[in-house]
Amino acid sequence: MWWRKVLTTIAILWFTISLGGCKGKKSGQPNQYFERYGTGHVRDIVIVTDSSEMDIAKYLADYLSVDTFYTPHPEPLFFVRVVSLQSYQDSLRGYRNTIVLATDSSKTLSLLKEAFGSSQGHGIMAKKEALVEGGYMIGVFEPDREALRKTINDSAYVIKNTLLKRAYEVYKRMEYFAGHRKDIPKELMKKYGFALDLPNGYAYAVKESSFVCLAKHYPDRFMFIYVENKPHELDPDSLMALRDSLTARYYEGDYILKDLCVVESDTFLGYNAVKVTGPWQNDKNVMGGPFRFYAFNRGGKFYMVDVAVYNPDDRFKLDYIMRMETIIRTMKFAK
Repeated sequence: MWWRKVLTTIAILWFTISLGGCKGKKSGQPNQYFERYGTGHVRDIVIVTDSSEMDIAKYLADYLSVDTFYTPHPEPLFFVRVVSLQSYQDSLRGYRNTIVLATDSSKTLSLLKEAFGSSQGHGIMAKKEALVEGGYMIGVFEPDREALRKTINDSAYVIKNTLLKRAYEVYKRMEYFAGHRKDIPKELMKKYGFALDLPNGYAYAVKESSFVCLAKHYPDRFMFIYVENKPHELDPDSLMALRDSLTARYYEGDYILKDLCVVESDTFLGYNAVKVTGPWQNDKNVMGGPFRFYAFNRGGKFYMVDVAVYNPDDRFKLDYIMRMETIIRTMKFAK
């Protein structure tokens, strides 16, 4: 992939926001101090629980980390740890993402009240900047153990979706930190009838009548949009075969490792879509990494929108796929 190597000439700004925690400014609530910066990565989570609710916390942790994607190494959607209140206060108080489970008799109730206020009622609550600058906390507060168990059993998906939404918010800020390109979106709309809000650093890699690829270096990230002027059957096998045919031509022989792909029914910009996530490989260039595509029909046309990463220096690469997803979800069409 010559253009993946050519992109080494593009300089990219990088700003690290996960700095170590240290005591900082006093917050608006009495006896509450913010940590200066949240530690941990965007998808790292600690669940703080009382010893009597440890099994409930572990159930939630298993639920949040059960989704596994191959990038090509197996990678969970969230990296979750369950800790006691004492462990949290001793060494993890500055953590970026925290879930606190509490009942009326839990030791963790003091932490929940510190973060959310003493007048907070029972239920699920969420707060940005709770105890940590740039941090995010979810509290689950119920009268007793059985009520807490029921809430977690019934609403674990709500907690997961809330955390996922938060992660995408952070990824979007990271992706657009270097600013926005103005020229390429206008050109895309004129030539192809769609546009993306494109961050600085991306450049054209391929431009053909029905296929356009945009790429960025450090690490190598590349996205393509393919358009057919007629609807396409949304059959996962035929869609993966289509991607292989496109990447064989434009990416010098990339192909999907189908047995490791996760196939889901989803929506993309409100349109029914097939979503496929998994690893790609290129034997000729001895390369590989993760990809994700959405395939959907709109206005009598078929679209495949694909993002992929080559980053051999990092074991886990889903972060960059999710960051790129914040870009493709800005896609707009000509009226």
